[in-house]
Amino acid sequence: VSRIGVFEVNLKTSEVQWDDRMVEIYGLTEEPDATTWERALHPEDRRKATAKVEDSIFRNRDFANEFRIVRGDGEIRHLRGRAAPYVDTTGAPRLIGANWDVTDDVRLQEELKHAKELAEARNAELETARARIEYIALHDHLTGLPNRRYLDAAIEEAAQEAQKTGQRLAVLH
Repeated sequence: VSRIGVFEVNLKTSEVQWDDRMVEIYGLTEEPDATTWERALHPEDRRKATAKVEDSIFRNRDFANEFRIVRGDGEIRHLRGRAAPYVDTTGAPRLIGANWDVTDDVRLQEELKHAKELAEARNAELETARARIEYIALHDHLTGLPNRRYLDAAIEEAAQEAQKTGQRLAVLH
C-alpha cells in the first residue's frame, strides 16, 4: 500500500534481503545480490550515492539519499531512500532501510520549472513589446522626437506632482 521497498544488508557478509516492492522498483527478474544496488545506479549518480552510504556507515549514522537507477528494462527512475546502520543480536553490523520511487514527482517538478521559465521568457517579451508600443505611441516615427501625446503626459504628470506638493505649475507655449 505504501509503495515503499524495504531492504537489509549484512555489512560483514554482504548478504542482502529485499522485499518484493524493492525488486519491483528496480525491475529485477533475479534475486538481488551484494552488487545489485550499485550496478543499478545511474552512472552520473554512482559516486555521490555510494559515498553517502559509505560515510554514513563509517560514522554509524542514519542517512537519507536521493539517486537515479537504470532498471533492468533500461528505464531511468528517481529514488529516495532512508537507511540506518545497526548491530544485530549476534554482533553483526547491518544496514536497514527503505527506498521509494519519486520519478513522477521529479518529472512534475521539471515540468513546472520549464513552464515557469517559459512564462518568464514570455513575460520579458511582453514587457519589451509594451515598452516598444509605448515608445511608438509617444514619439514621432520619422524623427524619433517626442510628440504631442508625450507633451500631454509630461504636463499631466507635472501637474499631479505640483498638486501633491502644493506647488504651482506654469506652462509657456
